[in-house]
Amino acid sequence: MSSNRSINRLGERLREDKEEYGDREELDEFRSSFGTAFKIVIQKLREILKGEKGYVLNDRQTKTYQSIKDKLKRENGMKLSTMQDIRGCRIVIKKRGLIKVDRIKKKIKDTFVGHCKIQERDSDIGYRSIHIIVKQDNKNIEIQLRTYLQDLWANLCEKNSSLSHDLKYGIREDKIKYTLKRISEDIKDLEYIEKQNKEDIQNLYKSFYKIWIFRNLFIKQKRICKIRKEFISFMEEEIKIISKTKKN
Repeated sequence: MSSNRSINRLGERLREDKEEYGDREELDEFRSSFGTAFKIVIQKLREILKGEKGYVLNDRQTKTYQSIKDKLKRENGMKLSTMQDIRGCRIVIKKRGLIKVDRIKKKIKDTFVGHCKIQERDSDIGYRSIHIIVKQDNKNIEIQLRTYLQDLWANLCEKNSSLSHDLKYGIREDKIKYTLKRISEDIKDLEYIEKQNKEDIQNLYKSFYKIWIFRNLFIKQKRICKIRKEFISFMEEEIKIISKTKKN
């Protein structure tokens, strides 16, 4: 296994587009070195999540060659040996999002005492998520913790790679960016109200649903219409589930 000094020199070559023969193989070896630590973290997370309902644990793939290059170029001065998201996973909470997120975040913090760093991201362009970096066997493993709606917003952006990149790093300044940001703000408001008010959630969703449809009725861009359709579909499904639960 290469030393940190050698890995950092590799990172500089990737940043400057000056790759040499054997660099891809060295990077593959570096990425593979996270495997054992990642498996241990996943095992601990499965223990943490025992008894929890309404979540999905997604084992994300190792960061790609191109993604590593792009990040090194964006973040000048970053060392490849200390990049925090070479390997990671994502936990998506389906029901009662913010309440469960807070509870699971605390469990993770208690499990990795002294070996985790919590970053609560709420960016100007609408991206919201909790990123938890845990240190296992001297390797950084990233855990992303999101509500279902936060994940829906992020995935809708990811479906178009160029749109996702521009939004994530604040490049676009058009109606698509503005509308997606507004959707994110609506989601944030809904989740906050839901967290504060445990009673009469069905009426809350219905009222929010009507307001949201009216506010976005005249959007014509194809990308945004698709986002609007998926978000409305989610709201309709939530109302049905809550209504059925109340009857039982």
